[in-house]
Amino acid sequence: MIAVFKSPNEQELMEKLEVGSHRVNTFIDVDYFDLVKAFGQPSLPKESADGKVQKEWILEHNGNIYTIYDWKTGSEEFTTQELTAWNVGGTNASLSFFVELKSYLPPSASFVFNWDKDDK
Repeated sequence: MIAVFKSPNEQELMEKLEVGSHRVNTFIDVDYFDLVKAFGQPSLPKESADGKVQKEWILEHNGNIYTIYDWKTGSEEFTTQELTAWNVGGTNASLSFFVELKSYLPPSASFVFNWDKDDK
């Protein structure tokens, strides 16, 4: 099961991000509304302090933290209305996570994996 972290305490969410924020070199080809339908409103619905991320979901699967986020789109409007290539970050490039993630998304959703031989 994939759990979505939500909290009114942004600091609590940022602590989760510190654990799982590196990229696992994967992209999801879906739109913002597909992600909202699957996971509800983003865990972090406002632009990041550095302006690099507009929307971000923080997920947990089998004890690992994952994130789905836009990267440097520069515009909330673009992110919510046009973006279809979402970054996936996490603590582990687990195939079981991506299989389960796919079950939450529409059949048309696809992934682009750019894993190195050292990624697992």
